[in-house]
Amino acid sequence: MKKMRNNLIVASVLSVVVAAGSYAAEVAMDIDTELKVVSDFVWRGRILNDEPCFQPSITVSSSGFSASIWGSWNLTAVSNVWQNSRVDAAFDYTFVLGKNIIRPGFVAYI
Repeated sequence: MKKMRNNLIVASVLSVVVAAGSYAAEVAMDIDTELKVVSDFVWRGRILNDEPCFQPSITVSSSGFSASIWGSWNLTAVSNVWQNSRVDAAFDYTFVLGKNIIRPGFVAYI
């Protein structure tokens, strides 16, 4: 069940990316990628992994919509079990309402 949910989330994000790509000729689209190697994985001030990690990400944005996938993998683990890895998928929409920037969306911590 959990694996099916994760696959559904990843498929949803990828379908948004493909749909956005089909309108690339008509609408401006930004694609940002990062490939980081960090000494440890710190999340909200807490060290989750004190060993070197690889943290790639890709974000596709167009017309206020944004879809991204980010991951963290331990580079020194012998077996890359789920405790040593993390993947986050996010989808959101950004718009301005008066002086405020509103950004509803969802994040799946896989």
